[in-house]
Amino acid sequence: MKLSANIILRDMQGETVLLNLETGDYYSLNQVGSLIIKCIEENLSVDEITAKVLDTYDIDEETAKSDVLSLIDDLVKNNILEV
Repeated sequence: MKLSANIILRDMQGETVLLNLETGDYYSLNQVGSLIIKCIEENLSVDEITAKVLDTYDIDEETAKSDVLSLIDDLVKNNILEV
């Protein structure tokens, strides 16, 4: 997985904002989403990302993995991530 070439991201007051340079659309991520996108930038696997979420937040493994997969799916559907 990697960010699409036409996407830039910025950290703004604890959130990550992703901007699609082609469409002008932007996508805002909360703290959990920001952690997930940073892990994606580090080329971590879904299991490694889930482990980081579990280490950082008080959440069960099933919910963490579901949230990670849901965000990745959403980012792919919005042409922000390439798989």
